[in-house]
Amino acid sequence: MDVYLYLTAPPYLADFIHYIYGNPAFLPKYSVERNIIHKYVRRLQKDEKPDIGTGANVRILMPCFSDKDPRTYNALSPKAKQYLIKSFLEQFDVFLYRKIIQPKVFSKITLNEHIYLFMEKYGIEDNESNWCAISQRVYRLKKKLSSNNILM
Repeated sequence: MDVYLYLTAPPYLADFIHYIYGNPAFLPKYSVERNIIHKYVRRLQKDEKPDIGTGANVRILMPCFSDKDPRTYNALSPKAKQYLIKSFLEQFDVFLYRKIIQPKVFSKITLNEHIYLFMEKYGIEDNESNWCAISQRVYRLKKKLSSNNILM
């Protein structure tokens, strides 16, 4: 019997997670996200109902751990879920840096074109909302890197 964890992520991030890890997401053995789950997964409290994924757009196959059976340990607190989403966002930012910001230095392709190509490559739905969110993340990432004197 498969057990799932459910997350509500921004649409562009959900598309990215589905592209990288599948749907449902299967996390590699030594990934940061899998380690977060291992560290913070817990049993359901007696008065707590199981998460059935209402309103969630990311479904993660609960990893099996030698010390925590997923049939028993299958709940994450809301704060742990936020931490997990933050980890996925950090991974997304690394991809943005490697695929958009870094190549932009040597490219004649505009930033807009880079973003559209990135969205196409990683299965992110091509709509204005996703484009604006990614563009804003690129802008903030570039600003953060330049304030830390990191060459772009």
